[in-house]
Amino acid sequence: VFYYIVEFLLFIFKRFVFPYPYKRIIPEVIVMILLLIINLIRIKITSMGNKTERALIILIGVILGVLNLIGYLYYLFWQTYSTYYDASFNGIGLFLLVVEIIAALIAMFNIKAHEKTI
Repeated sequence: VFYYIVEFLLFIFKRFVFPYPYKRIIPEVIVMILLLIINLIRIKITSMGNKTERALIILIGVILGVLNLIGYLYYLFWQTYSTYYDASFNGIGLFLLVVEIIAALIAMFNIKAHEKTI
C-alpha cells in the first residue's frame, strides 16, 4: 500500500511541476487504482492458497501477479513522465513481485509433488 500512496503523491507532484495533460494523467491514475485492487486480491488469494495448500488458487494468484508485473513495467518504462523516484519504486516493486511469483510457483509445485506422493 505504501507504494501506491507514494505513486499517487508523485502523480500530484508531476501534475503541478510538469505540463501533464489531464487526458494522460486520469487514465494513469485509474490504472494505478486498478493495480492496487488487483494486488490486494492477489495477496489475499495467494495467501489463502498457501494456507489451504491448493495449487489452483496459488496459480490464480500467480496470474494476477503477472498482471501486476505488466503494470509495474508500464509505470517503469512507458509512463508519460517518469521521475527518478518512479523508477526506483517501480524497480524495487518489480523485483519484489518477481520474487513473490517465483516463491508462489515453488510452493505450487511442492504442493503438486506432495499430492502425487500421497
